[in-house]
Amino acid sequence: MKKKLLLILSLFVSALVFAQNVDVEMKFSDKRVEKKTYQLKDVGNNTYRLFIPLCEIPTNVDKLTIIPEFARAKVGDEGYFVLPNGVLTKFKERKDGRFLASRAHLAVLGSKTPAGTYAAIVKGMPYSFSSGNFKKGNDYHQEIYFNFKHRKAYDDIFIDYVKLEGDDANYSGMGKAYRDYKLASGAVKTIREKVKTRPALEYCVTAPEIRIRQGWKPAPPKVRHQTLANEPEMKVVVTFDRVGDIVAELKKQGVDKAQLCLVGWNIRGHDGRYPQMFPVEPALGGEAKLRSLIKNTLADGYQIVCHTNSTDAYEIADSWDEEYIIKNPDGSLAKNETPWSGGEMYQVCWRRAYERFGIHDLKKVADLGFKGMHYIDVVSCVYPRDCFDPRHPTNPNEASWYMNKIFDYCNDTFGGSMSEGGYDHCFSSVDSILYVSFILGNDKNRNMLDRLVPLWQIAYHGIVLSNPGPYTVNYKIKEKDAQLKFIEFGGRPNFYFHSKFREGASNWMGENDITCQTDEKLKADVALIKEAYDEHNKIAHLQYEFMDFHDEIAPNVFITRYSDGTEIITNYTTEPFLYKNCQIEGKSYRVFKPSLLSWFTNLF
Repeated sequence: MKKKLLLILSLFVSALVFAQNVDVEMKFSDKRVEKKTYQLKDVGNNTYRLFIPLCEIPTNVDKLTIIPEFARAKVGDEGYFVLPNGVLTKFKERKDGRFLASRAHLAVLGSKTPAGTYAAIVKGMPYSFSSGNFKKGNDYHQEIYFNFKHRKAYDDIFIDYVKLEGDDANYSGMGKAYRDYKLASGAVKTIREKVKTRPALEYCVTAPEIRIRQGWKPAPPKVRHQTLANEPEMKVVVTFDRVGDIVAELKKQGVDKAQLCLVGWNIRGHDGRYPQMFPVEPALGGEAKLRSLIKNTLADGYQIVCHTNSTDAYEIADSWDEEYIIKNPDGSLAKNETPWSGGEMYQVCWRRAYERFGIHDLKKVADLGFKGMHYIDVVSCVYPRDCFDPRHPTNPNEASWYMNKIFDYCNDTFGGSMSEGGYDHCFSSVDSILYVSFILGNDKNRNMLDRLVPLWQIAYHGIVLSNPGPYTVNYKIKEKDAQLKFIEFGGRPNFYFHSKFREGASNWMGENDITCQTDEKLKADVALIKEAYDEHNKIAHLQYEFMDFHDEIAPNVFITRYSDGTEIITNYTTEPFLYKNCQIEGKSYRVFKPSLLSWFTNLF
């Protein structure tokens, strides 16, 4: 008995020591490596702080890696690592490997090991760190690292490790710790708070998003360097008159609320000539037809907005100028690896996007009459982009600030804002996103990925409206598992007419599609939207609630619990599952309303 007590005490002391130290490795440009152990500072509230001031980070450091002692484990240990993108890695036997989350979705990751459960919140240079889960031999570890080879440190390294205990010693606790930090800092506000002054956002809580791709040039492009002389023809698919038919069918079938977003309304269609947007594409009906469509759609009780772009540029634009393009460290122009419909796609400096185009061009868009949550593409599905042009040098913190200014203008002018992905550098302003994670639905055969967990949703549900992934866009025409994932991860319905448009290449939102090429197809696909609308409105109130707990309660059976006490059980198996004396059939879900006790507790 005495030996057992001594062992327990030894383990406790060992865990306490580990909880106070991190190993830091610096790799220098001359190939030298220096290692140092830092003692974390106990700042109270179960929080241990690593602080390395900017003045102590040598300018010739290429990479700085941080590994806490408590973020190490052995094969066979209980627990897991969770990356900012929701990738969960257990400590099981497998081949050696790693899973990297480069330039993270969230500035939080976590570890649950025999030494304790911690949420690591990166508060210094939160848009410049990467992280990874690693296995080598019998050892696992999780690390945070900063790559300073091209972008030197521009702020202090500042990480808070929050120790999680009791019911919070899990990935739900990690997400909640980050949410609490973001709310307490004033960086974000809840949907419940925002709708007090933002009726367009309140409308969208219960209204599905319906995106309509109207026209586009070939993608991948047939011509990479486009001019007015060699520009490929644009494919006309949904004219402004045909959008009017979609609105009429929505009204006829009883979809009382919806926000329509026009994609490719601009000159030469989707990704046609950015940053040029005007004139309104004549082949779709021109400006007069568009203004009429907007007026009539708003009169029918729907919101209508459009898709614009603040980050990409094509040589064919009438405003093309290398001056506003991001410069790489060597002075070359930054561009995407993949060309799009307009040809080679160059990256616009986010500072210059605000200074040269942002508000100036959006005023012209607003003048057309659009009202609702305006959509700006790309911004939230990439990290804030560095620019090394000496005329407008911009670090990621500054880039984020400029883009938030553009979204703030959208909120004030259109009524709200929306972007593409789940990177959280713009959530001080952005209200809704098209999808959170590209991993979802594409997570098979990844050695270090055991499960994708809703870390993002636990942090941001109730703050930002979202859809889980491209996998769940048009979820009503997808396989049953996608439909269940949409419910499990708390999605807002996002539908996309003609989501599929790439030729001879994969379409990331799926090969199944909703279209309006015939009246029969239009009627059938609007019926699916109506089905989703009715289903969503039974649980739409949960968009105001936080996602407080998520777990796998049986093999392929999951629980999602909200802050009002509502529980949703999703059963991915083919067999019935019993929960609280109620049966959830295979490949289905069930909503359990909060008990009177939980309702009364939340009230006070």
